[in-house]
Amino acid sequence: MHLPIWSIILLSLLFSFLAAIGVNLQKLSMTKEEERTSATIRPPYFQPLWLLGLSVIVLDGIGDFIFVGLAPQSLLVPLGALSLGFNCILAPIFHNEVITRGILASTAVVYCGTIVTVLYAPKDKEDYNLEDIREFGSTLEFVIFEIINVLFVIAVYAAGSLRGFGAGQYCALAGCFGGQTLLLAKCLSELLLNALLNDEWDDWKYSPVPYIMAGVMVVTLFTQLHFLNTGLHRFEALRVGPLYQCFFICFGITGGLVFFQEYHYMIWKDIIMYCVGIVILLIGVAILVKQRVAAAPRNVLLDQSSDSLLENGMENSDGVSISPTRPAGEDDGNDEKNDEQGAPSEIVIT
Repeated sequence: MHLPIWSIILLSLLFSFLAAIGVNLQKLSMTKEEERTSATIRPPYFQPLWLLGLSVIVLDGIGDFIFVGLAPQSLLVPLGALSLGFNCILAPIFHNEVITRGILASTAVVYCGTIVTVLYAPKDKEDYNLEDIREFGSTLEFVIFEIINVLFVIAVYAAGSLRGFGAGQYCALAGCFGGQTLLLAKCLSELLLNALLNDEWDDWKYSPVPYIMAGVMVVTLFTQLHFLNTGLHRFEALRVGPLYQCFFICFGITGGLVFFQEYHYMIWKDIIMYCVGIVILLIGVAILVKQRVAAAPRNVLLDQSSDSLLENGMENSDGVSISPTRPAGEDDGNDEKNDEQGAPSEIVIT
C-alpha cells in the first residue's frame, strides 16, 4: 500500500499533536498528585488523568506504528520536532508556564530546520520481508550502531547514578530507547504490512523472530516511558520536551539511515541539505532549552508573588492594604477591637 507522501505527513502531524496532549495530561496528573498528602499520593498507574494521557499516547503509538511502515524512517522522525510548537500551545494551558518571545523565535528555528529536512529527506521506500530484515540486522554498520547505543546508555546511567540525574540524563535515556522502539516498530510494521497486503504469513508462522522483536519493543517502549515520565515529573515540560526530541531525533534518524540504508535513495545534494536541516533543527532545540531556562525565574517570581500575597498581604495602588485571612481559631488580640469598631479584619485603609 502506497499512500501519497503528503497524506502520511499530515496524519503523522495529527497524531504527534495527540501525543503532545497525552504527555501534558500525564504531567498535569503528577502535578495535581503532589498537592495531596504524602500518605494519599497514588502511583501514576492509579491516577485517572495519567491513564487518560497514556491512552492518548498509546493511540499515537498505534498511528506511528502504521505510518512508519508506509514512509522512510528518516522522513518521519524529524516531524516529531514539530510537537515542540504544540507544547508551546499546550504548556500554558495545562501548566500555566510562561511563553516568551525567545521561546517562540527558537521554536520557529526548529520549524525551519524541520521543513528543510523533510524537503530533502528520502521519499521512496521498498517493501521488506523477514529475510531483508535479517540481512539488514547482520551488517557491520548496524552492529557498530548498536554497540554505540549500549555504551551510551551505560555511560549516561552511570553518570546519573554518580552525580545525580538531571533533565539531560533522563531525556538522553528516553531518546535512546525511543530510537530503538521506533526501529523495532518499523521492522514489525514492514512485516505486518507485507503479510496483510501480499498474503505472505510464512514469516509469522514459521519464525519466532517477529515475536522476539515485539517482546523487545515492549520492553524498550516502557523503559522509554519510564525515563520520560520521570523527567517530566522532576522538570518542566517545556524543558524536557525539547531535550527529549533532540535525542530522539538523533537516534531515530541514525537508526533508519543505518539499518534500512535509506541514504541510498539520496543524492549528495539531498544528503548535504538534509544534514543542514538537522543542524538547524538541533540548534533551534538548543536555543529553545536556554530560553526555557531563562524564563524559569519568571515562573518562580510569579509563584513567590502569589505566596507573598497569601502570607503577608499586599498594598494596592489605591493605598488599600490587603491582609491574608487568618486560620480559623487564631486570635491576634485585635478581634474584639475590630468587632467593636465594626472594621473588617481583612482590609485596612491606610
